[in-house]
Amino acid sequence: MRGGKIVYTGAYGLADLEHKTPLTGASLFNMASVSKQFTAFTVLQLQQEGLLKLTDPVRKYIPELDAFANDITLYQLLTHTGGVRDFVAMGEIAGTSPETSMTEQAFMDIMTRQTAGDFVPGTSFVYGNSDYVLLSLVVKRVSGQTLNAAARKRIFAPLGMKHSIFRHDHRAAIPGMATGYAMKDGAWQAANDGQDVVGGSGLYSSIDEMLLWAKNFHQPVIGVSPGAAYGGAKRWTADGFTETAIRIAIEEKASVAVFGSDSEKALCEEISAAVLRRGVVAANLAGRTSLRDFIDMASACRLFLAVAGFQFPSVR
Repeated sequence: MRGGKIVYTGAYGLADLEHKTPLTGASLFNMASVSKQFTAFTVLQLQQEGLLKLTDPVRKYIPELDAFANDITLYQLLTHTGGVRDFVAMGEIAGTSPETSMTEQAFMDIMTRQTAGDFVPGTSFVYGNSDYVLLSLVVKRVSGQTLNAAARKRIFAPLGMKHSIFRHDHRAAIPGMATGYAMKDGAWQAANDGQDVVGGSGLYSSIDEMLLWAKNFHQPVIGVSPGAAYGGAKRWTADGFTETAIRIAIEEKASVAVFGSDSEKALCEEISAAVLRRGVVAANLAGRTSLRDFIDMASACRLFLAVAGFQFPSVR
């Protein structure tokens, strides 16, 4: 996809070795950690609906967690900066097979036994899956819906992703699902996900339907377009965007590169100037869309923010 338009789609190989079912664009794959972006989007939608705030502590919704989680916010779960220990890693240390089924209750049994995190919330970043399983439970508790039902209402149905699904029961049959395989003892064996917890994984979707998701970032049907969320005239004022840029830059200890189209030069200048006045390093790259600019800035800035109307340059 380029500029919101599909350039090419194709499918090769088999979805099922036993029946020699060919793969198609409609074949449903286990999306693994790509699932996280749908969990995050659902959480953000719930914030827009006023059902939660990203600044809320996770224990507001999951009080069963030990007191160490008092200072862990939903935002930190989203950004893997809360220090929550990863249940997958803990299982591997305990000698549990990755293929062992994990239910929500079993997950909570593990998490409620934890009396400390891996680091003080907000002081480091460690990628993991526990963060997003906890977020799926938050979604369930504030919306009264499973993550699948909540995502279907807020993402899948509006975008026409009719067959995409979060699978809460690993035994449930999914029509059109591509079977995963692993080589064992010289032969291919089915190796499908055995987890009953979702959020960090658990989504099944297809090429065709993921294109609908990608298209939403170019021609928004749900949520706010990336440009609007970052302060374009469509939704936010420059002051509102500036406060967002400053907050993120301080939290991430990052300098800021502000990008925009030719028509947004004035807004970009206003934003970068205001950010600089607050003591945060900023670079105004409005109207500069060469790949060289991006490569140069990548070595100098850790945070990239784009305002409405801006298109990132192609490698070509």
